[in-house]
Amino acid sequence: MLGRLSKLINENNDKYLFEYDPLSRLVYERGFDGKEKRYQVNKLTGRLDSVTFVDQTLSFQYDIMGRMTKTTSADEVREYDYDLNGRLTLAKNPTSENQFELDALGNVLREIHSYDIFDHHVTKLWRFEYDELSNLIKTVRPDGKEVDYLRYGSGHLHGMLLDKERIVDYERDDNHREVKRHWAQDMLQTTAYDAAGRLANQHTQSGKYVKKSILNRDYQYDGANQLINIKDSRKGELSYRYDPIGRLINAKGPLGEETFSFDPAHNILSKEHSALSTYHHQVENTLPSGISKVMGNLLRHIAGSHFDYDQRGNLIKKESAKGIQTFDWDGFNQMKSSTFRGARAGSRLDTQYRYDVFGRRIGKRVVDVRTKEVLEQTLYDWDGLTIASEDRIGEQLAVQAQIRKESGSEKRKLSSEVQYLYEDGEFVPLVQYTNSATVGLGYGSFGGGSGGAGSSSPAVYHYVNDQIGTPQILMNAEQEVVWEAQAKAWGDTIISAPVSDDGVINNHRFQGQYFDAESELHYNTFRYYDPEIGRFISLDLIGLLGGLNNYQYAPNPVEWVDPWGWIRWKSARSRLWKNEAKINSHKYSERNINRMNKGKAPKCRVRIETKNGIKEKDVSLELHHTYLPQRLGTDKAHEGWNLTISNPWAHESMDSFRHTGSKLLKILKSVKSW
Repeated sequence: MLGRLSKLINENNDKYLFEYDPLSRLVYERGFDGKEKRYQVNKLTGRLDSVTFVDQTLSFQYDIMGRMTKTTSADEVREYDYDLNGRLTLAKNPTSENQFELDALGNVLREIHSYDIFDHHVTKLWRFEYDELSNLIKTVRPDGKEVDYLRYGSGHLHGMLLDKERIVDYERDDNHREVKRHWAQDMLQTTAYDAAGRLANQHTQSGKYVKKSILNRDYQYDGANQLINIKDSRKGELSYRYDPIGRLINAKGPLGEETFSFDPAHNILSKEHSALSTYHHQVENTLPSGISKVMGNLLRHIAGSHFDYDQRGNLIKKESAKGIQTFDWDGFNQMKSSTFRGARAGSRLDTQYRYDVFGRRIGKRVVDVRTKEVLEQTLYDWDGLTIASEDRIGEQLAVQAQIRKESGSEKRKLSSEVQYLYEDGEFVPLVQYTNSATVGLGYGSFGGGSGGAGSSSPAVYHYVNDQIGTPQILMNAEQEVVWEAQAKAWGDTIISAPVSDDGVINNHRFQGQYFDAESELHYNTFRYYDPEIGRFISLDLIGLLGGLNNYQYAPNPVEWVDPWGWIRWKSARSRLWKNEAKINSHKYSERNINRMNKGKAPKCRVRIETKNGIKEKDVSLELHHTYLPQRLGTDKAHEGWNLTISNPWAHESMDSFRHTGSKLLKILKSVKSW
C-alpha cells in the first residue's frame, strides 16, 4: 500500500521479510536464513530503544539532544560522553576507556587509551598535529616515537620521518600518483601505469649505486578491466579467470591450480586444488539434485568441512580434517573465545579475546588446555581502525611463524613490542618496527606504556605489497628479505623460509586482516574471515548495506578488499575517482583532487536539517549504481558505465535503499571550493 519493502527474494529464492509500524518504522526482520530480529522504537522520540534477537537483546539510551549515551547487552555496557559541541570525548566499556581532546575544527589532538585486560592495566597516550588544512603532519606515539608527515600542495604526502630519520620518500607524476618510492636504506620501488590508469608494473630494487632487483611484478588485464595475469619475478606467473559476472573461478600459480564454483547467491560451493595446469570451467552448482550445501547463505559443508551456527548466524563449530573448532560470541556479535581440539591426541587450545568500546580487538590469550600453560598473550593498540602496535608475551605458536623448512619449525620464545605504520590514510602496512630498548615484558606486565623507549633507535622493516595492498615480502635495513609469503587465491598463506632470519613475524594479510595462529582465521576489524573457505563466519554488522549475501567476502579477492569486514570495495571504483581527477580536474578543488588521487571520494560542505536540529557538516559524493544494484554483489555493478556521481540526497532520490535521515538545506562549499 505505502510502497515499503516487505519482501526481498535472493537468487536462491530465499526470502527476507520486513514489517513496519503505522509510522513506517521498521520493527521486524526475518533474514534469508530464517533468523529473526525485532526493533523497539520509542513512541515519543522515534529513536531506537532496543534490538532483540532470538537469544540476545541490545538496548540503547540517549541524552536530551538525541546522542547515544549507553548501549547495553547481556554481558557488556558501553558508555559515551560528549562536549558542548556534541563531539565524542569519552567512550568506555569494562575493558577499555578512550578519551579524546579536540581542537576547534574537530581534529583529535590527544587520545588516551586505558585498558584493563587479563589482570593488566595499561595506558597509551597519542598526540597529533595538523596543518592549516587539517592534514595530519605529526603523530607522537605511545612509545615516544615521533612520526612526521611531509606534505606539499593541499596535502599530498612526499615523505615520512620516524624520530627525524627518513623512512620513505615519494615521487609523483603530474596527477600526483606515486611513481617512485625511496626507502631509507637505498631501496627503491618504481610504479608504472598503463594508458587506462591501471597498475602496470611494480619493481623493487636495492643498492646505492648498482641496483639489484628484489621483486618485479607485471600486470595484465582483459577487455573488461579484470586482472588476468601477474608475472612475479620471485613466484613465477599467476593467472586468473572469471565468470561473466566477475567471480573468480580459476587461479593458477606456484602453489598449483584452484577452481571454484558458486551458487546463484554467490556462495562458494566447491573448491578444488591440484598441481595440474588443465583449466576446468565450473560455474554452476554441481551438487546432486535436492541436496544443498547452503541454507539461507549459511554454508554447511565444503571440501570435507562441516559448519554449525547459533541463532544469530555466527559460526559456533567447524569440523575438518585438522580437528574440531568451537566459537563463542557475545551480545555484540564479537568472538569471545575459541577452542581447538586437534586430530592429534592431546592437542587442545583455548583462546580468550577482548575488545574495546568501539569493537576493536585489544587482547588475546592462548592457553594449552592440557598443560594450562599460557602460550601467547597479546595486547593490541589502535590508531583509528588500524592496529598500531602489539605487545606479545609468552611463547609464539609454531604455526604462527609458519616457516616451512625441511627440519620443521620450532617454537620461539617471544617477548616484544611491535609497532606498525601504514600508507597515508590507508590500511596498507608500510613499516614494522621494534624498539631496541623495549621495556622488559615479563608474564606479569605488558610493555609499551607512555613514552617507553622514545630515545632508542628502532629496527625498521619495510613492507612490499601487491596490487591490493597484501604484503609480499618484508625487508630489513641490510636490504635482505626477512619474511616472504605465498598465498592461495582467497588468502590461505604459506610463509617461505627467509634469506635472513631476523625473528620477524608478520600477521598482516588482506587489507585490514590479521592472522590468528590458534584458529587459522583472519581477524578483520569487525568480523572474522576464514581464508580456507573464502568467506566471513558471521553476519555483516551493517546488514543489507553490505550486500545481499552477508557472508560473502567479495566476488573475487584479486581486485576487491574489505578492511573493516563491513562492505567490500573494488579497486575499479577507486580508479574511477582517480580517473575523474585526471579528466575533470577543473571541477574540483585542489584539496579534493588530493583525495581523489588516493581513490577517495571528493567532499562538499552542506547545511542540513535533522530531527535534532540544523547542522553543518562535510559529506562525500557517492556513486549510484544506475542499472545493476550494488546489492546483487556482481562485479559488473561497479564498472564506470553503471555508476552515477551524486551527493547523498540526490542518491537518495534515485535509490530507495539509500536513506540520509536528513534534509539538505544548502550546499555551503561545492566540490570545487571545499
